[in-house]
Amino acid sequence: MMILSMVLSACGGAAAPAAQPEAAAPAAEEATEAPAEEAAAPAEEAAAPADANALPRNETLYFNGQQWGPVVGWNPYASSNNNAMAISQGDNARVTMFETPYLYNMLDGKQYPLLADGDYAWNDDRTELTFKIKPAAMWSDGTPLTAEDVAYTWATHVKYSTPTGAGNVDYIEDIVAVDPQTVVVKAKLGEDGKAVNPLLVAAYVSSNYVIQKAWTEALEARTGGDATAFMADPAEDVVYSGPYHKFFADDTKVVLVRDDNYWGQDASMWGKLPAPKYLAHTIFKDNAAGTTALAAGEVDVSQQFNSNVQDLWEQQNLPISTYLPEPPYGIGASLPTAFYNLESPGLDQLCVRKAIAIAVDYPTIIANAMTNQSATFDQVPRSLMNPTPGEQAMYDQAAVADLQWVGNDVEGAKALLDECGVVDSDGDGWREYNGEKLAYVAT
Repeated sequence: MMILSMVLSACGGAAAPAAQPEAAAPAAEEATEAPAEEAAAPAEEAAAPADANALPRNETLYFNGQQWGPVVGWNPYASSNNNAMAISQGDNARVTMFETPYLYNMLDGKQYPLLADGDYAWNDDRTELTFKIKPAAMWSDGTPLTAEDVAYTWATHVKYSTPTGAGNVDYIEDIVAVDPQTVVVKAKLGEDGKAVNPLLVAAYVSSNYVIQKAWTEALEARTGGDATAFMADPAEDVVYSGPYHKFFADDTKVVLVRDDNYWGQDASMWGKLPAPKYLAHTIFKDNAAGTTALAAGEVDVSQQFNSNVQDLWEQQNLPISTYLPEPPYGIGASLPTAFYNLESPGLDQLCVRKAIAIAVDYPTIIANAMTNQSATFDQVPRSLMNPTPGEQAMYDQAAVADLQWVGNDVEGAKALLDECGVVDSDGDGWREYNGEKLAYVAT
């Protein structure tokens, strides 16, 4: 199980780079944007440096590991913005610029109100989910954020078949604004009259942004109702509700600046603005460059894979720490796995698949490829649930104990194959099944 670890540095320094996990680097997209400042910046912001290379260090939080190429756009309806600092929807929706009704905490599996005012409520049949919008919630143009924005966001996703619309239309029938503050999410019903998947209905409200209706209508007008043009629009004029917005973006860095009029400083919410005035992310070419910048104090929050991260404090004596002080240093939340091609000879047999699974040397992979930044099988028995307490509590570990293994059990794998008749009948070193020698390639 791979781990994304957050690394905090107390060092000072200049602009920070961003690097990518070597095994899975997102492809860089080609479009770039010229530096720009928001037209309607607060008075305090007028004194801010226009040069993104001269940001005040004590007001800037530097990241790496999220941005691997130049930003393409700022369109919250699109999926090709390559703009990880500002736009990332899903279970871990990033809410720097755009906001969701709720925030999902993977550590406990619960949803917490953001734009929403209190918890949502299901009707008795669990076919309708109702929540309120906070009265204090505002858009960056000073207009109230209302239930109508929530409803129109959904209708637009469906109308233009965005990834969000296409991914949820089989589970959500409609989202309606009952009044300016009240939203009802209606589940799609099956033939039995029950919600097709109420869990995905609930997930929608913490995974997807609320987008302003008025701005959406302006976007529709200038793109003429064409879905491709609608989602390809770079949305430089987008209205947002979050605490940060675009300050600078090119092929070297992305910088967001705090909106000092952010509604979240209301006493009903956070009661204050976030501390950093700027969020900056330098675009590095690889992990090595990102780790070097982290060690130099040019990165405050590292969200890339830093090989042998413990060396930063154990050998270099740097004031850097990880979320957990001991291996695996962070909490894994993703589940990379191997998928078998059941059309390959022998792989349709359970014993062959299981033999491969128990023979793999997972401890060596964890120690070498992951430099111990992944929980061992002893620490977290593998399953479809990630290691977080919220997910580990969702299944009966005792019931699946016979399905668990720690790996590197070559003799056990041989015995299993012998038992099910997958043997080397001619002594050439290759086992056969139904007369065919078994050999596989992992890609």
